[in-house]
Amino acid sequence: MIKIFDATEYSILSSAIDGIETSLQCSKYKQVRNSIDIYLNEDITYRELRNKELADKGFGNCLIKSYGPGNWSVSIVINMRNCAKANLTIREISAVILHELGHILNEPELQNVPTFEFCFINGIQFSKELMEQVQEANCLAMEVFADSYANKHGYGEELISTFHKQNNHFNQKIEYYTTRVEKIQNRAYLEGNIITPKKSCNLT
Repeated sequence: MIKIFDATEYSILSSAIDGIETSLQCSKYKQVRNSIDIYLNEDITYRELRNKELADKGFGNCLIKSYGPGNWSVSIVINMRNCAKANLTIREISAVILHELGHILNEPELQNVPTFEFCFINGIQFSKELMEQVQEANCLAMEVFADSYANKHGYGEELISTFHKQNNHFNQKIEYYTTRVEKIQNRAYLEGNIITPKKSCNLT
């Protein structure tokens, strides 16, 4: 991972990254490690208001910057102001980073979202309710698989701790809280794939 911030000023974040770099034994990570930058939230310009709101109220997210053959690049964005406000420990910050790596390296197989266009092309009756159910199921799957990656690498307890601190310090609450905590505690290790981005997106 490439640090795009002042490592001296943000030494706890720098140390968390160094610890992950030293200890993480993951073949998928080794394939893409040099295509992952780590930025601070205040240094990122978000295209969509919703993405900015999520990033401003959370601890971390990741952005697909570019995609395609030979042009694959992702940024992990850490909100150190919020980490400091919630008094996150170095291991909790590491858990946040590993969760974001999970979005990049442990993507689940997602269902095709039955949008109006998809249904029209495939001769299926469109249902807004079904579309929203599939979108919800995909969102949950992405979060659970990202959690699983951090948990598999020994940071499950710290990840749950960040959930508690998120819910206690900020208006934005952790989505799918009960399900995610249960799966972490049950050590539900789920194996996904390196993300194949099709468009710019924001993942928390």
